[in-house]
Amino acid sequence: MTEWNEQVTKTFQNVINDRPAEIETLYCASNNCYSVNLFVSHDDAYICVNDFLIHCRMAIATEDMNNDSEIELDENEKPMHTIIQLYWKEGESMRNKVKIQQQTRQQINEKKVELPYFKVIIISSQDKLIFARYQLYTLIPWFNISVILSDIDEDIIETFATKHNFEVIRITPLSDPILCLKLLKTMSLFSKCPVSRHGLSQISLYSIDCVKKMLLYYNYSRTQIYEQLDYARIAEASKNPLFWTEV
Repeated sequence: MTEWNEQVTKTFQNVINDRPAEIETLYCASNNCYSVNLFVSHDDAYICVNDFLIHCRMAIATEDMNNDSEIELDENEKPMHTIIQLYWKEGESMRNKVKIQQQTRQQINEKKVELPYFKVIIISSQDKLIFARYQLYTLIPWFNISVILSDIDEDIIETFATKHNFEVIRITPLSDPILCLKLLKTMSLFSKCPVSRHGLSQISLYSIDCVKKMLLYYNYSRTQIYEQLDYARIAEASKNPLFWTEV
């Protein structure tokens, strides 16, 4: 304070007003004097007496120039006000947190997660759903559709998809050897699996939307199949990798 006059004394007394003050010790200055903050409660409000007097222009902020760890200077090379310093530090802390979060997300995105190539969902002893992971798509092999719709012919499935503007994706042992091999092995899950007109040279895959439309067209009524198709479609749209790993 530049001058401890009667007005300052009166203001200080009014703020304290016989209330017990809490003392926060900041540091010990080079002249062995302690720098402290005084806090009092007024109507459930917590008031820093130091900042209140500074706000009323009855005091000025001072810093011990020998205590480098406590000094924050503003753009004019003057000691920064305590409240401004607090907000500045909070802002720096928040920026660091955001930066760390962005780096973490980037690391997760860059990390290659090995997901299964296919997933088998057993509805009952007769009904099973096979989902194949191909690039960004979740697809169903033709033989699975054939079994669900009581051995419907492969040509009929392809004709239906083409007629309704659905793409037919074909994989071969050369184009996608791992997925092709795994799907061929899953054919043994069906007691009576239809024979492809392509033999083992290729497997046709169809989108979830195409399969669902086909089931509706043939009045298929088992609700569990529709529920699994909807769940897989949502997982595909949200790019949720948990769909492929959860049991």
